[in-house]
Amino acid sequence: MRFPQPLLAALILFFSSTSAIADFYRYHDEHGKLVVAYRLTPEAIQQGYEVINSQGVVVAVIEPAKTESDLEAERSAAEQREYDLRLLMTYGNSDELKDAIERRESALADEISLMKTKLEDTRVSLRATEDRAGLEERQDGVVSEATAGALEQFRAQIVSLSSEIVTLEGAYQENQKENEVELARLRELLGE
Repeated sequence: MRFPQPLLAALILFFSSTSAIADFYRYHDEHGKLVVAYRLTPEAIQQGYEVINSQGVVVAVIEPAKTESDLEAERSAAEQREYDLRLLMTYGNSDELKDAIERRESALADEISLMKTKLEDTRVSLRATEDRAGLEERQDGVVSEATAGALEQFRAQIVSLSSEIVTLEGAYQENQKENEVELARLRELLGE
């Protein structure tokens, strides 16, 4: 059977071009053997592979799929870069950061001091109310509802304030550690 010349030319061009662009894949199988194939296995896709043309030339290298730990490491590195950039944009030198740290620590220390003052004032009010309750009990044989309610309120305030003070003191200590790390990192970034 004879093909018309234009059709024959088109067929030759088609088959020669498809064979020229036909890709092969080169990868290592589960036993470590080098494999060259027209198709990829799911394992090869996960492990990475090379795309080679019909002349055996590598035209692309496909890296292995990233593991969860790889992705986490990338996220962590990106967060560190953002943190470093924020430090550098906020503080021109370590003295500026030291000043900011002193202000933050001072504000937190002031808040703790204020809470301790409130706690002491509440204890004084509790003692005064306990004295009043004792007087009422000696005179009337019973403590009034108002006094009993005030006693309960002061005791609850003491528990709440004590808890807040412990939380703030913990935050103060944690803040000091974070400040030391922040200052060391800025010094490292600035080469100080």
